Amino acid sequence: MRLRYILSSMFFVGLCIWRPCLGVEDTYHQSLRSELQLKYGLTGGSWILSDNEQQTNNLCNSTNVIVQKIDWQNSEPFSKVLRLRTTQTQSNAWDAAIRFTSAAGIEQGDALLLVVWMRQIDVDEEENSLTHIYELVSDPYTKSLNAGGTPPDTWKQWLLPFESAIDYPSGQSRYQINLGNLKGIMEIAGLAILNYGQKYSVDELPTSNFIFDYEGRAEGAPWRTAALQRIENIRKSAIRIIVENESGNAVQNATVHLAMTRHHFGFGTAVSAYRWIGEDNDSEIYREKLADLTGDGRTFNIAVIENALKWPNWERTDGSLNRRQLTNLISRLVSYGMRVRGHNLVWPLWNHLPDDLEENANNPNYIDNRIDTHIHDEAGWPGIKGVIAEWDVINEMSHCFDLRDVYGTEDIYSDWMTWAREADPAALLYINEYSIINGAGKDKISRDKYKEIIERLIEQGTPLDGIGVQGHFGTNLTPPQRILDILDEFELYGKDISITEYDAAGTPEDAAADYMRDILIAAYSHPAMRNFLMWGFWDGAHWYGDAPIYTIDWRLKPSGAVFIDYVFNKWWTDEVLKTDSKGLVSTSGYHGEYNLTVTYDGRIIDHTFTLIDEGEKTVRITGSTIEESMNKPADQYSLGYNYPNPFNHSTKIFYTIPEEQNVKLSVYDLQGRVVKILQNGMQSRGAYEVTFNGESLATGIYIYRLEAGSFLQTKKMALIK
Repeated sequence: MRLRYILSSMFFVGLCIWRPCLGVEDTYHQSLRSELQLKYGLTGGSWILSDNEQQTNNLCNSTNVIVQKIDWQNSEPFSKVLRLRTTQTQSNAWDAAIRFTSAAGIEQGDALLLVVWMRQIDVDEEENSLTHIYELVSDPYTKSLNAGGTPPDTWKQWLLPFESAIDYPSGQSRYQINLGNLKGIMEIAGLAILNYGQKYSVDELPTSNFIFDYEGRAEGAPWRTAALQRIENIRKSAIRIIVENESGNAVQNATVHLAMTRHHFGFGTAVSAYRWIGEDNDSEIYREKLADLTGDGRTFNIAVIENALKWPNWERTDGSLNRRQLTNLISRLVSYGMRVRGHNLVWPLWNHLPDDLEENANNPNYIDNRIDTHIHDEAGWPGIKGVIAEWDVINEMSHCFDLRDVYGTEDIYSDWMTWAREADPAALLYINEYSIINGAGKDKISRDKYKEIIERLIEQGTPLDGIGVQGHFGTNLTPPQRILDILDEFELYGKDISITEYDAAGTPEDAAADYMRDILIAAYSHPAMRNFLMWGFWDGAHWYGDAPIYTIDWRLKPSGAVFIDYVFNKWWTDEVLKTDSKGLVSTSGYHGEYNLTVTYDGRIIDHTFTLIDEGEKTVRITGSTIEESMNKPADQYSLGYNYPNPFNHSTKIFYTIPEEQNVKLSVYDLQGRVVKILQNGMQSRGAYEVTFNGESLATGIYIYRLEAGSFLQTKKMALIK
């Protein structure tokens, strides 16, 4: 035991006259020590709260929670119970909580074990999640434990190990249970926290693995069978390769190599700009893994800059990362074949804004001008404008209200989105929020608030392209079917949806691997989903030091192996086939970019093409001539999404008409001026693919419109140069 800890403990003894003689533990604490030694071989450790049940319960103070102390005599090892009643859910999880402040000091790096028994008595099925917190008692409330959970129906013992993130001075740290997402009655008992200092590592301490289980994890789970079939239906399309000689005769036994090079769906990660510019060996490996994740040249196809584009960092002048380095990073990621997301333009909480905004909290005009100027400056910056494919324009506005309170309205959000569209017309504009799909999917208040904001933005005609849901998981893993149900709720708004910040920090490796499998399947199987991004891929550049892919020493984690297997193996098309007597190869492939190599009679023909959900793709090779066409069942009028989008120079537009009709396909700029008429005349029933070349046009958003009889539909596309 270190001197610092001894002195703080002596101070604690001197002040707390209610405490019994040092070292005299009550029956419960004695039995707990014996249990930990017999089951897990743990010895020693100092009690952080108390060594007496009643005295620990006396430390409890509450906010918006009715606490009742109950004596307990049953088969469980404890004798005192706290019954907790919440009459309604709150706007924030911490708005209803119980807290236990410790008088003991804790040093950074200490290994601690939280033990607590819990059960629910009568809670709302939809609103019954809680969060275990260990934190500093004052700003910045630095946390060492942040673990969600759902109280079980029967008494269960929770064992949660954690490592102290900082030095906690005597009397300046606390254990807290956030109950703002719970409505009803639950009970806790046997609360104790042991500090083992440096005697054990956190990995050597026991964890209650049941808290990482989730419905739908079992092999053969019905939801997974249905989702995998849905992936086959919505993420793949038919491919026909026809090989003919110069005379138009079929070539039999030609070798056709169909090799996928990139997914259409976004599978990506957050990237640390600060690690990118590092000069140490880990930074070198970090850059290598970003360029080549699989070891054979394949990698993520989308990335988000983790911190460097946040407003305070954007305006930093200390020279730690300049804008030239940042734009070089973005350019390099694009060269790897990645779309790049910007995160974020406005995070409406004082702690995440430049200091001068809070200093002018009583001057809305000042703040308005600052936000307007900032959005146009950053989103319009050379090397960022027209290069960033997607922006998280506003982050966490369902929970961060400082700027809303300045104006007294949430209508300001629409202005910020509009300014972002002005600054960079080519970027897709997102909002981003947490507590939507995590926490067992129990946070209905956060979901409803997010929906309210989305509906208001749509009502105002706001340029909103996508809805971001963060996906920070740990304990209390959300059942995959529940995630799908929540995504269904947000699909009704007709916007793209992306999981923007996935991780499962603190989850044991076996459970983390299973959950990576299942959340990938759930996300890829949902038709509204556009992207799945992890919030970092290496422990050394991760906010909780527990990323999904690599450990700190670059060992591939089981969850990382699952990610690579599904994204680059199971959901990857690479086939070598032979043409039949008609010169035909028929197969199917996952949507994305392809290299096609055809070999016959000593000739090698290379071609690249894009496969998306617009029907059957046919590539006809006649000698040295290559033609592409689409064959989509034309039983109704439809105007498809162009691909690629955003595009550089050229893109393809797809549409179908169910009967012979006069068809007009036009392209307009945002001022309503005709840029080009791509089709104007009679066409027979069928599916059509038209190439639009924007080489002579400026970067920006363009509208394409299909008119066929009474059918009229428009869509947007983004040209980036």
